[in-house]
Amino acid sequence: MSLWVRALVVCDDVRLELGGTVSLIGVYADRIAVAPGDGDIVLGRLAIYTIVAGLTGIHELAWRTSLIPDGADPGAPLAESREVHDAGYDEHRIVSMLSPITFREGRYRLALELETKREKRTLEYRFLVERVRAAS
Repeated sequence: MSLWVRALVVCDDVRLELGGTVSLIGVYADRIAVAPGDGDIVLGRLAIYTIVAGLTGIHELAWRTSLIPDGADPGAPLAESREVHDAGYDEHRIVSMLSPITFREGRYRLALELETKREKRTLEYRFLVERVRAAS
């Protein structure tokens, strides 16, 4: 079976609820818009919720998340881990909480690198961070 990403959601918060459900708060699309102002854009928290599938028979999953401004080389990863996975299950959840996080206005790539003993995959999520212009 091939490794793939069932979901990748960028939002304000991820809450793991009793009973195994997940609440995603303040889900973004491909644009993060903030109030008018000057200088860097600082978000108090940004959460990345990912569901990786195709893991039946796999005992370990390594992952790394990098945030890359368009036109720039990847820097140090935002988050990374090597996690034990129950080989009897197909899916694995990854929750990354970045607090605080600073942006400049512009386009970004969120690169998620996944690796098992079987294969290696990279997924990119592209989005825009911009200030909403004040109404005149």
